[in-house]
Amino acid sequence: MRPYNIEIFEQDGTYVLHQNVGTVRNSYDYLAPMTNDVSMVFDERVVEGQYIRIVGNGYDWFGLITGVTVGTTSKKLMTVTYQSFIDRFSVDILFDTNYQGSGTSLEQVIANYINEYFVNSPDVQQRIPNLAVYVRTNTYNWGLHITSDVAGSHYAIINFRDSIITRALEKYRISIEVKPDFVHRRINLYIGVNSAESRTFEADLPNVIEKNVVLKQTANSLNKLTVYNEDDYSTSITYFLHPDGEYDTTDSDRVTPVNFAISSTVALDEQTFEAAAQLVASDRFSGRAYNNLIELKVMNDDDLVRPSEMDIGQQAVVITNGVAYTTCLTGKVVSDTTTLIFGTVRIDLTKILRGETNGNY
Repeated sequence: MRPYNIEIFEQDGTYVLHQNVGTVRNSYDYLAPMTNDVSMVFDERVVEGQYIRIVGNGYDWFGLITGVTVGTTSKKLMTVTYQSFIDRFSVDILFDTNYQGSGTSLEQVIANYINEYFVNSPDVQQRIPNLAVYVRTNTYNWGLHITSDVAGSHYAIINFRDSIITRALEKYRISIEVKPDFVHRRINLYIGVNSAESRTFEADLPNVIEKNVVLKQTANSLNKLTVYNEDDYSTSITYFLHPDGEYDTTDSDRVTPVNFAISSTVALDEQTFEAAAQLVASDRFSGRAYNNLIELKVMNDDDLVRPSEMDIGQQAVVITNGVAYTTCLTGKVVSDTTTLIFGTVRIDLTKILRGETNGNY
């Protein structure tokens, strides 16, 4: 295996140093913040707050250094701890709930808040230098079931990463791709639905070293939803899920046996009840196909799986024991092998608890 090249940069893009290391283990979960560390030869120029880039064996990671520990195993070595760049967005924001159901796409809403808090903030020290945000796709008629903190208002204080960024991937396959451009000293963010072609994996083949499949039956398994008008509860709209994954108000060719739920909403401003109900239905039915956890461990250079080519949000069909599961990539663990993590279910308690935020069920 070839060594990994590590490069360190200041936040304004100024080059600091580089080193080669033989061993790297990097865990990345788009659905929950994680930290990693790498052992390097001690250099006093490496400090917290700088950027780290690790390249090798088909991978290219970019993150923020959160700590430097010297002398744990040797005075000549240091342990550099870092986190994904996306984890910088794990902050509280003031969210306008009227965005849900408006004519603004979810991708644009994410871009707007990144620009507001990290690009154009009146606090210059809060800005991320040389950050550029681009919207690749536009998803309309979206809803994340985020409610206002105070009755009669349309604002909620939420964690940007947990309640918006993470759930955009879970429900609509919208992700943020981070592409640093060190030549021009820029960090480019591309927001959108992953358009890469869906991949199919045979999990029972010998090249798969380990597999883990967890299915979870939750509210996302519902196939009938009735939404009442909170104005008087005398009117309602019922939606039915169909075998092709689509849903509407047609009571035929339905998914059975019936697993139903009841919800309510109210039209705001110039919005109609029908439009408000559609938002609730979109929120409740979306993302159901990825309500699983599938982990596949393969060699880094596996020619069938080609793990380094899989990107966050990319759709996949995993076949095991004769059953095909539709899912999407949400994480990776890379060391001497690569573990691809698919789906939105997590069995780690800490990650589960982080999901219990405004807008989550």
